[in-house]
Amino acid sequence: SNLGGRGAIVASARSSYFASAYLNKDSSSTAAVNSELWRISGLGDEQIQDVWRFTNSGAELDLGALSASALSALRIPFLCFEAAKNFSGDIDSEAAIRASLLVGYLEREAELLRVGGVELVSGEQLREFLTEVAELLLLSGDRSLSDADLRLAASAAGVEEESALNRLRVMCGLSVEHANNKRRFVFGHDFYFDHFHSQAVLACFRSDGATGEDAGVRLLDA
Repeated sequence: SNLGGRGAIVASARSSYFASAYLNKDSSSTAAVNSELWRISGLGDEQIQDVWRFTNSGAELDLGALSASALSALRIPFLCFEAAKNFSGDIDSEAAIRASLLVGYLEREAELLRVGGVELVSGEQLREFLTEVAELLLLSGDRSLSDADLRLAASAAGVEEESALNRLRVMCGLSVEHANNKRRFVFGHDFYFDHFHSQAVLACFRSDGATGEDAGVRLLDA
């Protein structure tokens, strides 16, 4: 009522979408937005079990055996559903559960990066982009990236089209923070940051020569 009927509620499961689309205050073309963010709490233990029982013939997870990062990811509703749907292996194996979380996440994001049946970003490019983001985050000093950094990561993955880059800016794995009226991008979930960090380190050590080894050691120490 205080808004005189001129307000709106924007609901999105994509943590970066609102901040990127509506709070881009470093753009003179974007009108100022008076806003308040509400966050919905994640799934409880019993709700996670309900999802897995429904999807996997009554099988339950041993939640107490999971790492904090894996359990935190499972509390996100769509991640939990995708992980349960893609699960294969030992229900008591955290490695299998982590793999299902990763597959579910990448497949869902890859689907959202298709327009009219055309891939804006391939699955391989998506993985490379996230690996580049993790590496740049480690080297940034404050674990956040500028828009220019994000563009650099996309370019390294072979993504140059602005329409594709706009989609990457609001993908679910990234969150947007604002500092000094500038957008800063961070990984939304430690689970995915840890995975792509490890991929960046492995890529360095697999490259030829001492330069790659030095880069790998630097990433491990970051």
